[in-house]
Amino acid sequence: MNRSLLASFSLLVVLLTGCNAPDQSVNTPEKAVTTPEAEVANAASQELAAIVDGYFQANLELNPIFATFIGDHRFDDRLANSIGPQHMQNQLDLERKYLREIGEIDKSSLGGQDLLSYEIFEQARRDGIKGFTFPTHFMPITQFFSTPNFFAQLGSGSS
Repeated sequence: MNRSLLASFSLLVVLLTGCNAPDQSVNTPEKAVTTPEAEVANAASQELAAIVDGYFQANLELNPIFATFIGDHRFDDRLANSIGPQHMQNQLDLERKYLREIGEIDKSSLGGQDLLSYEIFEQARRDGIKGFTFPTHFMPITQFFSTPNFFAQLGSGSS
């Protein structure tokens, strides 16, 4: 799994946490009457959460080892060829798809944590796409990061 992908997953965990946080400005008793603006903000917030979760789920399927590491065992029977051209194209397509989807949300209707989550998610998708301009699949194998070492770590139960 490449380093930029792992960084994206770390950001995603932060984003998912933020998207699920209650919006105190809409749900307080003082504002029991919902305004059209509040309804739009709530709809945008829910759409944002759905997009972030969709990306996270699709990425777990595309990167099954990461899923295993976080305790999701749905894809334990798979091993992605992360430097293979098809996998790299699938990852790039995923980044582009979710950048398009996040762009369809009216950013001005978001506030607080939702706006921050939107901006971080959008930037992470842009960075992910930009990362494909650097040929990380040509990086040399080292004694620290290689598939044979990875298999030994997995088999030992220490990784």
